Amino acid sequence: MENGDVRIKFDEAPPLREKWDTRSRNTLYPQYSAAVFVKKLLTAQTFKIEFTPRGEAPEIRTYKVSNLKDLLSAEPNCKI
Repeated sequence: MENGDVRIKFDEAPPLREKWDTRSRNTLYPQYSAAVFVKKLLTAQTFKIEFTPRGEAPEIRTYKVSNLKDLLSAEPNCKI
């Protein structure tokens, strides 16, 4: 990723511009509490993220997360 600038959107809420940690080559992390981020994901139907990969055009990815709570509840080591 070119830098840590991302825009995220939960459902129909306005997009939020954030700076995410890019120390790992293939992973982005929100710079605020992971618990806050996961709570937002658990109540959302969709999650969108806009970012710019190194040397490429900006991308927007959309994820359906409406069943995330059910999936995580099925994991024995996950306490939600």
